[in-house]
Amino acid sequence: MQASETKLRQLIEGTKQYVIPLFQRPYSWSEKQWKTLWSDVVEQSRHGDGRPHFFGSIVTTPAKSVPQGVGKWLLIDGQQRITTIQVFLAAIRDSAIRLGESKLPDRIDGQYLTNAYEEGDERIKILPTQDDRPAFRAIIWKGEIPHTRLGMCYRFFLSRLDRMAPDQLDALHLAIVDRLSLVGITCDEYDNPHLIFESLNQ
Repeated sequence: MQASETKLRQLIEGTKQYVIPLFQRPYSWSEKQWKTLWSDVVEQSRHGDGRPHFFGSIVTTPAKSVPQGVGKWLLIDGQQRITTIQVFLAAIRDSAIRLGESKLPDRIDGQYLTNAYEEGDERIKILPTQDDRPAFRAIIWKGEIPHTRLGMCYRFFLSRLDRMAPDQLDALHLAIVDRLSLVGITCDEYDNPHLIFESLNQ
């Protein structure tokens, strides 16, 4: 098991996918957590010359997958915060699109939300549990957003981004990927992910 400090940029850039194990519960964050994240990101976007904001820890382990396709990691712990970040970035992307911007949406899509040259579910960088996949796909692929908790999360951030200028959206995007600090814990591929999850959540 190895632990190191990382930023969201290092975590999600590149061709990779984090798979949330099916034994984890569906997405459950609510407005209380969304408001806290929003305040933290706004603060970092306005005063980004200080210490990065500690955003918690994530625990991953290499997934046993076929040789072809994207590199896959099981996201054993931290799925709520990473999923919320993805939805937040998607809302920034869509707000920029509404303003007629193209560079920022393309950058967010290509670097942080999708694996551009893959197909099907391998295109998305986070693969939630079965119950959350339809809503998450709709958010990332710009479909019709359902009235689920993930859909509520998306609409929460979209409403706060309304009427923001392009430079403000870009500042928020940079605060997310460069100013949120995490401790990334990588387990050995032979560890039992279910046992690790149970021990972390007792």
